[in-house]
Order: sequence, then structure tokens, then C-alpha cells
Amino acid sequence: MLRKLVPALGVLTLCAAAPAQEIAKGLFLDGWVDTIFTVVDTPYPADVDANGNPIGPATYSTRDASTDFSATASLKVGYKIADRVSAKMNLWFNTGDSSFTAREMFVNVDLGNNATWTMGKFINHLGWIAAEPTGLYRVNGSTIGYGGTFYGANDPIGTGLGWTDPNGIFGATAYVTNGYFDGKDGNNADSVDNGVSQKKNAVGLGLDLVANVGPDKATNLNLDFAIDSNLTPDYTYILGLNATSKLRGKDDPVKLGAEIIAKVTQNGGGSTGGDSLNTLGFLGMVNYQLPEGSNKVPMSVTMMYQRIDNDFNGSSGGPGGADINEVSLALLTNPFGSSSFGLNFEAAYAFIDTDPNSAGSGDNVTTVAMEAIVVIP
Repeated sequence: MLRKLVPALGVLTLCAAAPAQEIAKGLFLDGWVDTIFTVVDTPYPADVDANGNPIGPATYSTRDASTDFSATASLKVGYKIADRVSAKMNLWFNTGDSSFTAREMFVNVDLGNNATWTMGKFINHLGWIAAEPTGLYRVNGSTIGYGGTFYGANDPIGTGLGWTDPNGIFGATAYVTNGYFDGKDGNNADSVDNGVSQKKNAVGLGLDLVANVGPDKATNLNLDFAIDSNLTPDYTYILGLNATSKLRGKDDPVKLGAEIIAKVTQNGGGSTGGDSLNTLGFLGMVNYQLPEGSNKVPMSVTMMYQRIDNDFNGSSGGPGGADINEVSLALLTNPFGSSSFGLNFEAAYAFIDTDPNSAGSGDNVTTVAMEAIVVIP
């Protein structure tokens, strides 16, 4: 499947990505099933030192390559109540704990004059890498991608007010949420706290700015910001800038992508001072769509580099200590000529800037994966 990486457009994206198949009047259904086979080679995993001696109890040797099958699915239900009012629910099924998670549950209202209002639970607007596999250019989860260092710890619950200009060149969305970086903020039961582990009446604030420029508006610029004061002892904020571009217009077979994103967490002290933990993320990507006449199976090739620069300003106690790098090469194919099925392959190599012989460093990780994904309907 020749998937497209979709930059996070916040509420604007949530409103536009309506379920595709109407199964009854006003009731829409879609989703996907994603299965992956992965082989991972980690020379020095956390439970084995540089000499191969177990650090803790271990039944099997973990110095050899490991194999893993995984499967995830999503079922999305949308209901259009009227021309200006709709609702959406997105359930994720995960084989990890044989359970499902409701990642989206929101109501959207068209306010007219290209303005929209959304309230409920929605997938995070932060960052460039899509949260769902149907929006990725690669198989496995990315180093700086959703659910990692930069994109928040939860799918937030809150509200957003968005606007786009009539020509679709510029859009803006402002958010108020329970918060972005504490898992409690995405959970009804724990989001209202007594002030012991979270601050009372504190909220998360977000802003998402989008511009589509160039030939065919095929260059997308996206600025993200979020601050979460609902943490102990102080706050965390994110600032990110990302872009994708087909320089010669929508028919250009080459697509470029880049992201730079910073995360700052105050580490105690509040107004009296204290250290801050600062992390910087980088991403660069080139995707090339192979000419249709050169092969019978439509396909594209993607090269991607990602880096997490921990503690980049020299403050003490940077998260994780070492800087993380990853290079990957992915082949996305559409063997049956249907946009509803993809058979994809990927090889990735991750390494950290530290002594490769240090115990439990976990560096120099090689990953090879094959994926089969079906989009419903």
C-alpha cells in the first residue's frame, strides 16, 4: 500500500478524516488490520552485561536475535447527526494484553465560516509522524514518533477550536485539554485529582498552525506547541516544526520530509529555580515513488534518519543520558493493485552515542520487519 505520511493537523485533520463507508443513514464505518513480523538483534540488552553475564534473573539468553509477531486493529465508527454535527469513535484492538483502547471519542460541530469546534478524546496533534499505521512511510514505530519522547504520554481529553481559510492555504487550531504528558490526563477516572500527585485545576494548552504552499499546495508546513502544567513539580512544553514537500507539485515522484522538535521539562524548583531536562529531536526523509511503467507492482522506497539529542543544552541529568540515532530503509508495495492492501518491508539500524561495550547499553540494534496491512473498507 502506497501510504502517505499525514502531518498532524489537529482538529482540522480529525474533521477531514471521516469514515469512508456509509452502512446506514448517517452511520459510517472504516478501520484497518495491521500485522508485522519483526527480527531484532540487540548485542547488549539491559539484562546482560558486555561479557554476556546476566545482570538479573534470566531464563533464556537474550544476546541472540529475537523474533516477534504482532497484530493491531482499529475499528472506526462515525455518525453524522446533521450537516453541521457529527461524532466519531476509534477503537484500537491490541494483542499485547488482549484488550482494546478507545483512542478517539469526540463530537464535532461546524460553526460556519470555516470554523469547527471539537470536544472529547482525540489523537494527539503533536508532531509529524502519524499515529496510525495507515499514515506511515515505514513499518515499525519511529524513534521520535507517536507515544515516544516527544508526542505526549496519552491521547488527550479536551476541546479544540479550529479555522481554515477558504482557499485551504492556512489553518489554525487552539486546544485546552486535561494535559499531554501524564497518562492520567487521558483517563476519566484519574484526570480529576486531589492535588497530591497532580496540580488542581491545571490544564494543557496547545496550538497547531498549518500552511499549504507551493505548486499544487504540495508543500506542507506545520508548527506545533503544547504546554502541560498539570505535572509535579512544575511543567513540560513542546515546540515543533515540520514540513513535507513535493517541490514540483503533486505529481512529483519525490517527497521530502523533515522535523525538528524540542521538549523541555522543568525538574523541580518552580519559581525558585531548578534544572530543566531538555531533549531535541530531528528527522529527515526522502520518499521516491517508482515509475509505474518500470514494474508491475506499484511501490515506493523511503530512507529516513532520526536522532534524539538528550540534554542538548548541557543541563544536568538529561533523560536517558545518551543520544539516540536511527537510519531506516523501507519498501512499500501494492501487490494486488488495491489501495486497501499493502505488503511492506523495512530494515533499520539504531545506535547511541556512548561506549558500545558498556553494560546494558542497548546500542547497535538491527531490526528487519515485514508487514501486511489491510484497510477497511
